[in-house]
Amino acid sequence: FGEIDYRLKDRAQGYGTRKAGLKVRNEVINLHSESKQPINLDFKGINLISSSFADELIGKLVLHYGFFGFNNVIRLRNMNSVVQTIAQRSVSQRMAESLNDIKDQAE
Repeated sequence: FGEIDYRLKDRAQGYGTRKAGLKVRNEVINLHSESKQPINLDFKGINLISSSFADELIGKLVLHYGFFGFNNVIRLRNMNSVVQTIAQRSVSQRMAESLNDIKDQAE
């Protein structure tokens, strides 16, 4: 369907550190740069991720692509409610920081 399925369970070395999140984020950015196709980040079988992993992967992908670009490029699939809550918190914090940076630059 012109999309890439990226199964974290098969590709990540863990879900608890910034280092693991950074590795996945770099792979996802490289995959998209090469293919120009949307990427489905599939969390099937992952019951828990750390806030650090979520921030390094999802939060920084939102910053990299921008909010609307992220929604066009990345699709989050099969997140349980715990993982979803952690990811949402990460994105909220990153977006708030980004807005504060814009505000500070305007002053």
